[in-house]
Amino acid sequence: MSDSSLRLLGPMDFCKGGESLPLPPSKKTRALLGFLALEPGEHSRQKLCDLLWDGPADPRAALRWSLSKLRPLLDGTASGIVADRRQVRLRNDALEVDIVSLSKRLRGKVGELESSVLESCAESFRGELLEGLELDDCFAYGQWLEAARERARNLHVSVLSALTSRHFEDPARGLAHARTWVSVDPLDSEAHARLIGWLGRVGRPDDARRAVAECRALFLRELGREPGPAVERAIRSLDTAPRSSTPSSDTPAPDPDTTPRDVGLFGRTEECIALEQLLDSSSATLWIEGEPGIGKSRLLGEAVRRAASRGFHTVYAKAYEAERARPFALFSEMLEDGAEPDRERLYETLLQRLLFGAGAAPTLLALDDLQWIDESSAALVSWIARRGSGTIFIVASARSGELEDNAAAQSLFRVLEREGLVRQLILQPLASVDIRALVRSINPSVDASAVVESCGGNPMFASELARGGTESGKRLNRCISERLSRLRGRERELLRVGAALGRSFSLELAYEVTGLRTGEIAQAVERLERQGVLRTRDADEIDFAHDLLRQAVYDELSVPTRKLLHRRIARTLAASVDSRVDTAPLLARQAQLAGEHDLAAEAFAASGERSIRLHAPEEAVEFARRGLRHAVLLEAPRQRQVRVRLLAVKVHAGLGRREAERLYEEILALAEASAGLGEHATVRTAEYLLSVLDEESGRFDRAQEHTIAALRAGRSAAPDTQVRALANSGRCLAQLGRELDRAEGLLSEAEQAEAPLSAAVDIAWGRGLIAWHRGDLGQAAAWLNAASSRASEFENHWAHFECLSRLVLVEVEAGEAGRARARADDLRAAASQLAGGSEQALTEAVLELAAYADRDSSDATSFESALVALRELDNKAALSLVLNVAADVDLRRGRKDTARRWAEDAGRAALVVGRQRQLDRANQLLNDIGNE
Repeated sequence: MSDSSLRLLGPMDFCKGGESLPLPPSKKTRALLGFLALEPGEHSRQKLCDLLWDGPADPRAALRWSLSKLRPLLDGTASGIVADRRQVRLRNDALEVDIVSLSKRLRGKVGELESSVLESCAESFRGELLEGLELDDCFAYGQWLEAARERARNLHVSVLSALTSRHFEDPARGLAHARTWVSVDPLDSEAHARLIGWLGRVGRPDDARRAVAECRALFLRELGREPGPAVERAIRSLDTAPRSSTPSSDTPAPDPDTTPRDVGLFGRTEECIALEQLLDSSSATLWIEGEPGIGKSRLLGEAVRRAASRGFHTVYAKAYEAERARPFALFSEMLEDGAEPDRERLYETLLQRLLFGAGAAPTLLALDDLQWIDESSAALVSWIARRGSGTIFIVASARSGELEDNAAAQSLFRVLEREGLVRQLILQPLASVDIRALVRSINPSVDASAVVESCGGNPMFASELARGGTESGKRLNRCISERLSRLRGRERELLRVGAALGRSFSLELAYEVTGLRTGEIAQAVERLERQGVLRTRDADEIDFAHDLLRQAVYDELSVPTRKLLHRRIARTLAASVDSRVDTAPLLARQAQLAGEHDLAAEAFAASGERSIRLHAPEEAVEFARRGLRHAVLLEAPRQRQVRVRLLAVKVHAGLGRREAERLYEEILALAEASAGLGEHATVRTAEYLLSVLDEESGRFDRAQEHTIAALRAGRSAAPDTQVRALANSGRCLAQLGRELDRAEGLLSEAEQAEAPLSAAVDIAWGRGLIAWHRGDLGQAAAWLNAASSRASEFENHWAHFECLSRLVLVEVEAGEAGRARARADDLRAAASQLAGGSEQALTEAVLELAAYADRDSSDATSFESALVALRELDNKAALSLVLNVAADVDLRRGRKDTARRWAEDAGRAALVVGRQRQLDRANQLLNDIGNE
């Protein structure tokens, strides 16, 4: 007999010596335990990191932390974690794992086993394998989990198939197994046939006919066909007896007598004092932590109530697990795409929207469930906490333990703690006297002592026990499931859709996805609000009253049912006439969970592009990474079309430089494969991306080659693509300072072909550079100014910075140093959007040059200091540009020695990187200096 057991079917449960032990709250840690239990043998640490921690900066540290949480759990048993510096395994010889035991028990012919054995096996399937341990950000783990669940589901179906062919002496049990089979595999026509047959046998022809209609509607909606011969045979065998008067199983259950209501706050005297101290302080953040259901959200609501009573302006925002990758998800309702040119201004704008209506009143910002906060929202909250001294107060809640799975949340707390801006409050279980008072307020007839003994001081658990009975041995999730099981019909359908969405949702979206009439939805929402399941956030936004309710509904759905729901939601979002780009992250997640790889890859690309516009390059790269996982599963040539779009997100996010060579090789291979198949649009984009990477790396000859290749591919593509290729190629040649006549011809050809707006930036940019190279500084300034404005309008941050930095240099060279200096704020803001390169160093060098040119002093100390950073980054192309302008400035002032030094340095830098035009310019300057 094993000394310990691990149940993986349904909620994970670990027992030692007959006692259930608390598991680590971290989902990834529990997922790791499940993987090790189901995959015996040794696993390399790298494999485990790739499986569960392919996102964090230090995945090995995250793995070590999880292993440290599992070791104490398994101490004192014959099982345990065995690990060295390279390998990890679970010693599970003496660990009884439910699904493993079932697999051994059912090995062979399931149909030959006795019914009692099959009944026992069926009871072991308490839910999905590793229920609740889906991890959206871990693709490899998701693929493994889907395969493992499929094996477990097939095992379950084999048991249900055998059981539904028996029990003629007990029809009710046969009917129950048939219903379970349909829920486990809703697209199995044999399961529907068995259900229809059993409904006929128990004398419920009305329910049988309703099951037929639902089956047909499901198959037509999801598969575009009728269910098949098995269902047709079941229909023909239906009893022709008159319709039963027995109430349908879909008839809504009556509202319980103990209708949940807001019963107020019990206990928490010290916590309320902390709230008052927060509101009395000059500025602070109160950080509330605790286990699920302990009362964090209730205390957050109390903070809002007390602040409002003092005349505070109050704002409530909530993070959702489903939106951890979405930039600024916590403040999504306040976002407008492309509203601001840089992140600092976006912060300012969002802050003003948060404060809208506050007037002179202070503001309380109540933030719920920060264990799921995204990186951009965390950065904004940190900025607000430091910026809003004396006017903005923050009270935030987070689940203890789950914070360990979210680096952004941990970082936010550490920053606030380091700067002395936060007070942490750990919620403890309620005292017995408070639990008794809570129970009496909900249901005076319930034995409060029994509730106190069972709930462990958790107020939500106590509330559920008070509403549903105090049977010993219950757990919180079981109490919630039992309460929700009393719901039927449209209420249950609405909850299923809401749970699949994973966040608050609008009535309009509910209408589009469920197919219910608006009146039916309104009635369902009203009923569910009365029962404390849903709450209305505003006129058209609905949410679950607690995330534990959402999770309970979702956990009750079989994986195939979930996938059908996610597919329906994804297709609704994709087909919506009112679909906006800000729905892309939601669509991407729904498509991913539905296994709709094409739709998911496209939505991830759109999400990455939107992230760049919102000045969130880290999130953009993450979206591109996720999208590429789906893109490789597509058929060619579609795979290549989507991949190049996702790779463009990586390049344009500015973070591609961290893996430039690997990214370059991937794009190069894609370009070569697409060229061999005549996929011109894909080739053009890939060649353009290669030219960008080459130019950033100082490989200007190769950049020119890729520019010409992009042009050739573009001429074979559709008209719009051709024009964009002409404009882009002309601009690239002008930027490289090569073949200026050809560049000018390409830009003219693009203009004459009525270039699309997206090509307007390249045309103006290219013309400005050509004018500069030819010495027409007035025309150069006019074109570059226009290009900079258009790039900003189209939110092309790289083009905006390049045009603006060149414009400043042109103005310095034209003797307009004062005008150039006036652009300092705009240039610094543009540089801040391009992480990972030398833009910041170039910006400071250009601005110091403008300052040097704008004063009479010959002191170049500040300018030379700025050049040091540019030299250290080894950006010789930029260095040659800046130094040539500096030489021109000093030559006009008669400072020959410094002018010669700048020109010589410029020539050396240009020679190394092959910038022939800048080399010629340096030599011309040296010649002019010698002739004076």
